[in-house]
Amino acid sequence: MTAYFDDLERGVHTISDETRGDDDAFLDRVGVIEKTLSETARLNSGDREFPHGLREQVMRAIAIHAIDSTFADDHPAAPWRMALALRRSQLVGELHRIFHDLAGLRIKTRFGFWTDDPASNLKARDAHDESR
Repeated sequence: MTAYFDDLERGVHTISDETRGDDDAFLDRVGVIEKTLSETARLNSGDREFPHGLREQVMRAIAIHAIDSTFADDHPAAPWRMALALRRSQLVGELHRIFHDLAGLRIKTRFGFWTDDPASNLKARDAHDESR
């Protein structure tokens, strides 16, 4: 298994330490990580060879767990409230689980096997597709 999500989780932990007492800074910086991760996960899940059931899980995770989710601000489980309470990103954790499940399926695609590293999946796919 790759270190992709472990690195993201360490990054969130570091941000938590660096922004103690400044909740807005914590949310802003974690939001940047989540935005990049969301885009990378969407690009993976949009591929024609990505399993449909996991595609739905990716989209659901982003909709429900991203700090910039559409949950109402007064909702007790709003993602930003949970991020502040736990000092972590639920989105990173949930997408980690989904991509771990994906890698465990060992699905062979036109560009190799799906892995638990969304960025590497995109590089492999783009390299394959550009070479054609």
